[in-house]
Amino acid sequence: SGTVHPRDYVTIVPMGADPDASRDYARVGGKDAAKLKAPADPGMYEVRYVLNEGKRVMASRTIEVTEPEVTVGAPGSTLTGSAFEVTWSGTVHPRDYVTIVPMGADPDASRDYARVGGKDAAKLKAPADPGMYEVRYVLNEGKRVMASRTIEVTEPEVTVDAPAEIRAGDKIPVEWSGTVHPRDYIVLVPAGSGKDADGEYFRVGNRNSRDMSAPGTKGLYELRYVLNQGKRILASTQIEVLDENAALESGASLDAPETAAPGAAIQVGWSVASESADQRLTLARPNQAIFTWITAVKTQDGPPVRITLPDEPGFYELRFLDVSNQAVLARQVIKVE
Repeated sequence: SGTVHPRDYVTIVPMGADPDASRDYARVGGKDAAKLKAPADPGMYEVRYVLNEGKRVMASRTIEVTEPEVTVGAPGSTLTGSAFEVTWSGTVHPRDYVTIVPMGADPDASRDYARVGGKDAAKLKAPADPGMYEVRYVLNEGKRVMASRTIEVTEPEVTVDAPAEIRAGDKIPVEWSGTVHPRDYIVLVPAGSGKDADGEYFRVGNRNSRDMSAPGTKGLYELRYVLNQGKRILASTQIEVLDENAALESGASLDAPETAAPGAAIQVGWSVASESADQRLTLARPNQAIFTWITAVKTQDGPPVRITLPDEPGFYELRFLDVSNQAVLARQVIKVE
């Protein structure tokens, strides 16, 4: 009370500080109250009304700054790159934050973090490298660590799988397991590429399978599961991209001509590693869904079988299907001309 000039200010300083000392402060303006931030260190302080002209202390009051009772909670372990929950109690200021740092890091160290705001829990992302870390509650004023908890970041068990061979331009069925974070991604790059190489990719999200397009250029490629946090490659498999008309074999092989006349009846033979209750030899258009066809013949009587080709010229595909196990064991293109 008793404002002298709007540019005068109130401040908090250590007890006995020089008259012109100042930390957090607020101009008095036309008000009669304001908020100040307490210092980070506990102890005895003074709140002062200071005259802007000459920095004279016109009034003061002693205030003790005490240590808050802050706690922070986190799981004992989590996977590299994963999102995990952190809880806390005893919030001092909404601008304080929780963070995860390597064990023994400096007090002002910070990686992924979240402001505490008016909440009591938040998600943090684990670092990309396994090891021992600390989850900390850090006072925004002075960067003091008010509470901490040790957390071990462990290596996840991730797999990624796709056919070893695929035709140029075909769809590649990709499967993976051990998803760490929905923002992780699957990428296809030329074999031997550096760890930061770019290529066709998709985010894994909450799925465990998805198709992607094979390159139009033949060669060896590598399919990678990459951790979004730190861009680490957690799993990979090799794919060979073949000519767009190449035969594909995965448990069976076909014996059929590569070309034939429209409407011709051709003889098709095969060998198969393992028989099941429902295996069929089918003729389909190249872009037709695998388990649909123009013609289908069950194979229980053994090879060979006769199949009549369509009257319309073009490319078609012979497929050896294991319907019981929903698998395609062999594919071969035939040109009708």
